[in-house]
Amino acid sequence: MKVAVGCSYTSGTGIAKEETYPCLLGATNLGKPGTDIEYAIWCAHRAVDNNATKIFFQITSWDRITLSTSDTSNWLNNRPWTGEPTYEHFTVADYAASKLQHVNWLYENHVMSNWRTENLAQRLIEFKAWAGRKNCEIVFFDWLPRNGIAVHPTLEPFLPEQSVLDWLGNGYFVDDYYHVNAQGHKIIAESYFG
Repeated sequence: MKVAVGCSYTSGTGIAKEETYPCLLGATNLGKPGTDIEYAIWCAHRAVDNNATKIFFQITSWDRITLSTSDTSNWLNNRPWTGEPTYEHFTVADYAASKLQHVNWLYENHVMSNWRTENLAQRLIEFKAWAGRKNCEIVFFDWLPRNGIAVHPTLEPFLPEQSVLDWLGNGYFVDDYYHVNAQGHKIIAESYFG
């Protein structure tokens, strides 16, 4: 069983589900718009637990966090990605406009900290090793252009030479947010992963 995890780039915002690169590769598409790297790790763990043999793991931007919003007990009783509580995805743009002190505190002290980046990078490497012991291949790749977005040195040996958009080039967008059109997804499936 093949699976793809990631954010809106993987889920295929702006195109039909059957036009996405996961569908074209015969993979179950677990991409979800707005989600963070931790959500992708959680989905990938569940996929390995359910006998996935290959996971296309799209690393999204590092400036996102998923917060539970249904009630204050969520921090103690469950996690935001279980489907039980309601949740929100926050990015740097939300931080800049937020009047919520807890969101500001999390961004200033957690999300944008070097510690969190190091922690997530290590968790990705540990996940790859664990999945390998379960006979599941992990294909890590990043989506956004690398100019201005440094590749984490721990992950560099596991990433393709070029990110998806650096490799694909211009002319394949459905909007201004780097969501790729159906033709772009087809090229990605046939050549980037082919």
